[in-house]
Amino acid sequence: MTASAELFDPATGQWTPTGSMNLARIRAVASLLPDGRVLVAGGHNDNNLSSAEIYDPASGTWSVTGFMASQGAAGALLLSNGQVLIQHFSGPDEVFDPVSGRFTFAPGGLSSADGKLVSLLSDGRVLLLSDSGTNNKIYDPASGSLSTAFSVDPYTTAGARLLPDGRVLIRSTYFKWVGQINRAYLFNVAAITITPASPEIDGPDVLLPSGLIFIAGGVDSQAANQQPILYDPSTDQIIVVPAMDQPFVASSVLLSDGRVLVISRDRTNSGSGSAVVSEIYSPGAYSNPAPVLTSVTSSNPASDSDFITLDIRGNSFLSNTAVNVGSTRLVTIYLGARRIVAFVPPSLRAALTSSGVTVTNPAPAGGTTDPVRVGFVAPPPVITSISPNAAVRGSQFTAVVSGQNIGDPTSVTFTGTGVTGTIQSAGSSTTLILSVQVAAGAALGTRSLTIVTPSGSVTLDAALRIQSASAPSTAPMPITEVETGAIRNGYAVITPLSGSVAPVSTLTYGMVRDGAVQSHGSILPTPLTTETSFLVDVVQTISRNLGIAIANSSGTAASIVMTLRVDDGTAVGAPVTLSIQGRQQLARFVTELFPSSAIGAAFRGNVTIQSSIPVSIVGIHFSGIEFSTVPVPVASAPLSATSPVIFPQFAMSGGWATTLSLLNTSSGAISGRVDIFDTNGNPMTVTLNG
Repeated sequence: MTASAELFDPATGQWTPTGSMNLARIRAVASLLPDGRVLVAGGHNDNNLSSAEIYDPASGTWSVTGFMASQGAAGALLLSNGQVLIQHFSGPDEVFDPVSGRFTFAPGGLSSADGKLVSLLSDGRVLLLSDSGTNNKIYDPASGSLSTAFSVDPYTTAGARLLPDGRVLIRSTYFKWVGQINRAYLFNVAAITITPASPEIDGPDVLLPSGLIFIAGGVDSQAANQQPILYDPSTDQIIVVPAMDQPFVASSVLLSDGRVLVISRDRTNSGSGSAVVSEIYSPGAYSNPAPVLTSVTSSNPASDSDFITLDIRGNSFLSNTAVNVGSTRLVTIYLGARRIVAFVPPSLRAALTSSGVTVTNPAPAGGTTDPVRVGFVAPPPVITSISPNAAVRGSQFTAVVSGQNIGDPTSVTFTGTGVTGTIQSAGSSTTLILSVQVAAGAALGTRSLTIVTPSGSVTLDAALRIQSASAPSTAPMPITEVETGAIRNGYAVITPLSGSVAPVSTLTYGMVRDGAVQSHGSILPTPLTTETSFLVDVVQTISRNLGIAIANSSGTAASIVMTLRVDDGTAVGAPVTLSIQGRQQLARFVTELFPSSAIGAAFRGNVTIQSSIPVSIVGIHFSGIEFSTVPVPVASAPLSATSPVIFPQFAMSGGWATTLSLLNTSSGAISGRVDIFDTNGNPMTVTLNG
């Protein structure tokens, strides 16, 4: 038995001695405090102890704090209010107040008879499990109330772990004459239901940033080595990992970089004094998501010496997510992928006001939110599109919803019956991934999509069209002329002969693969113009962009000036000036026309296009392979019935096809010609098939 203590440095893998406790003890309980100090309580040194000490990592020293009413301690749990709940082997439980340094009885008269402290739940309540299996309860520290949870077989609890989705993995052990029997369950807190799970293994566990559970294993009652495993709670699958050097595992701790420190006993020489051995487990390759913030609220401290409790809501929080005020990392409690509680000590109150709060998911990948102030609430959600936007009965597919502030949805619903959307991982604040299921008997027609987030709700009307599946008599065949080769750009001119009128014309662009159209959009002809504007919405990581095509069908050069502006009308950078020679055409993305210093990773605003002579202009919004054409606002006179019709963009080959539709609405015959020109004004040879 010893009073010594040591610190582990993950960077060097070395242990170094620090200050010694005032009293030697073994089998004590410990808990991190809201200000970063450590509470150690109970234990024994020939007698059960009621004393407690606090370690200050800043000074490396220990100090005696208040005494508990009872001797010994069976468990310690940091609560979301910043107090530490201490459970005793018998009698009433207690709470430790780190501000006053005193122990008091737990609210509601909680005692060891109510069950073992095993896990916090995502709402801040505490799950208690009994050895009988039939008296499991949920304790609310705020009110002191107890409610019934569920019943299972009478097993001694080996561990419980809160999962990112709010469920709890419970592992238990039962000793019978045949030996040690392990069981595992998944507890659904919302439904108060419990189902069997696969990881029937003993040993301490750690929730990895990837969402997998690392269970260190150990040695059962028959001295059989239980190999460590990874458990995937989303699929109930077990993944075997390499064995450890020492199977007698005492504890395991998640390090800030995502590795796991495992502490074991080397019992090659038996005896209670066997050496302590530490090992590091490094998970396989994975990629952390960026955190999404929805709101940050705070408690009202009772005095200047009280800490401030931050309730942080959002999505994609990890078990090693860091919350910082300025450059100082706060003590946090992980309450699932959507909630973290953080504690701000009095010394950081001024910085909390001046610097705000940032949330960081560490590498690999990950990211850091912009600093926000207490009281922050994310703007309401916005939906701009869903892709695909059509489906047939009896289908299941993945849909991508684009918009703003949609990264933390609480529900996603389609109108009517027979269509459901399930939220998938890997989304962001601007992209939501849905698994959509369309029942075989779903009604035909359009469905609206509603997304609800903590900051509001939004509905996209006619978001999804349900249609009958029409099985073709033959499978579509690839179209060589359309799907191979390089993309050929140009423009089209429909010219009525003298004395005739122009047909009603539309042009439809389509992306084709294996003979099937993947996406398409249509435009109507617009008058030649010397000035127009387009909305610009660019997010380069999801290939959201604006394409602009300008055709100069005249015989003289056109001088073009493009000016990029943010939403308030302020110009960004210098205008772009270019020249389009007579009979030529230009088709470029906004990200090609303007420098990256102006566009950045994302941009929202508008672009104004001015020309020295009248030209034909079209805009096309892209989001991946999905695109839509943009109406061109012009101030010139409408098209004359006898004027040539110009479409400033025509695309062929490389996966693109263009359909030209001509409709004669007059009572007599009309005649004219259709010319397709390439970007240099030369006639383009195309294959007509319709």
